[in-house]
Amino acid sequence: MPASPATDTSAMWSRLEDVGKRFEEIENEMADPATSGNPSRLQTLAREHASLQAKIALLNEYRAATDELQQAQEVLEEADDEEMREFAQAEVTVNYVPNRYFAAAQIPILEGRGFEFDADAAR
Repeated sequence: MPASPATDTSAMWSRLEDVGKRFEEIENEMADPATSGNPSRLQTLAREHASLQAKIALLNEYRAATDELQQAQEVLEEADDEEMREFAQAEVTVNYVPNRYFAAAQIPILEGRGFEFDADAAR
């Protein structure tokens, strides 16, 4: 039985977080002076770094939207003024609803770019 869209997206974001960690490891290794003495290793790292950049851009967009959503939810919970609550509710709607659909739409795009996605890993 296929995984639900919610399961698919949470597994995808979890996997992207892992990719983000790997991206940071690569950047740290590339910055290491010992790596500069090994052109073959540096070239391998540079290729892997380049192959991850689109995924990292998506991860950064997701993180920014998540931060904005969290901030709007905090304002919504703490607002004393009706106008501020309406503004925060609009921000929650703008940042949450479209991003759920955006996330679901990214799965086939990422899979098409060689991003391995295992829906069973989310269960």
